[in-house]
Amino acid sequence: MTKRAKIHLSEREKTLINHYLNKSKRRKDLELRMLIVLKKHQGLSYLNIKKELQCSEVTISNWLYRWSSNYNKLQVFTKGIGGEGVSDAELLKEICVIFSDAPRCGHPLKFTEEIQKQIQALACKKPEDYSIPVANWTHKLLAQQVVALKITDSISARQIGRILKKTTYLRINQSTGLFLKYIIVRNLGKQLKLFVGYITSISNQKL
Repeated sequence: MTKRAKIHLSEREKTLINHYLNKSKRRKDLELRMLIVLKKHQGLSYLNIKKELQCSEVTISNWLYRWSSNYNKLQVFTKGIGGEGVSDAELLKEICVIFSDAPRCGHPLKFTEEIQKQIQALACKKPEDYSIPVANWTHKLLAQQVVALKITDSISARQIGRILKKTTYLRINQSTGLFLKYIIVRNLGKQLKLFVGYITSISNQKL
């Protein structure tokens, strides 16, 4: 990017961005990107923005370009259907979209927290509850059942594995490695009890 575009920012847009930045719950990535645009609109140089926000010149250039290249589209959106305009909430949401990462080709599908919770809850149930004649789930079976229950339109066994990675589910097939953790801990507990029992019996014989 050889040419540095001029940054346009209306009073309404500036007010909404500052409102977002004053929220207690805000995304740090969006905060930095919004500040870059605000600082540049205020007339700060790339060097000053770099020092003040502790970010690279490449980052500054990328997000200033993102804003300027989407600004005309934002103005069309602001007018609304039939020229009736849009609410502040709708406009702020669209601004946040501009400052969000663009979708990547081939990037794994992202699932909401609610969908992930439903998948985790399903993994804790018996496959027999859904007329599946096996004792334990596999990631592949879970993926098929998630789609069958319309929790999401599509999901792979690998994506199921990522969602369940940090939790031990007792009904997951041992081939996934998750159920194995429970087996190992349970067996260690039994062995410890046997060892303690053996030591106790020897002590009693000596007495």
